[in-house]
Amino acid sequence: MTIANLDEMGIEETSFVILDFETVTPKGRPPEPIELAAMRINPGLHIDSQFKFDSLIKPPEGAPITPFDTAQTGIVWEDVRDAALAAAVLAQLEAVLRHNEYIMVAQNARYEATIISRFSKDCPHVARMPFIDTVALAKHLVPGLPDYKLDTLANHLSVDIPVQRHRALPDVEMTVQIFLRLLEIAQTTSKIVRVIDLKHVAGIKMQTGEPIQESLF
Repeated sequence: MTIANLDEMGIEETSFVILDFETVTPKGRPPEPIELAAMRINPGLHIDSQFKFDSLIKPPEGAPITPFDTAQTGIVWEDVRDAALAAAVLAQLEAVLRHNEYIMVAQNARYEATIISRFSKDCPHVARMPFIDTVALAKHLVPGLPDYKLDTLANHLSVDIPVQRHRALPDVEMTVQIFLRLLEIAQTTSKIVRVIDLKHVAGIKMQTGEPIQESLF
């Protein structure tokens, strides 16, 4: 299947992968991932209970986990000291996703997509997949909220906020529920019925060398 063919598929016929990075941001450098999680939504908009990708990541030298990072995520250096580096973790993700075509989904997707782009040689199939931004989708479908952070969307859409908020897998689980609620709204109140419609409203376009943006928690 080509990307063009994927564009014409109905949303309910499509497979989605929702992902989230936790990162540290060394001064003068782009964010470095310290955790990655992903879940899959199968055709029919069914959460794939057999698929959960969750891995800690050892940041490179010069990218310490600061007290602020630990306060946000609960992750300390001892947690990641023996973890694989980002390139290896993204190669693992590539290995489990490379046999199918997916629409990637993330909260403030440009942040995740830019990290994926940096490591595209390790995950070339994943890196060429289109990305949907739940922030942009929510702005289109539920305008007028005070902001479009994950907690705000969860509260508005009656999605539970997990105890371990700001860890990658709990954040992915939240984003999955938010995305599915938004698709419910889209199917009843808008003309978003095909992948191309979804991309038109909430797809992101990456440019080579584009600076990374601050994450919207």
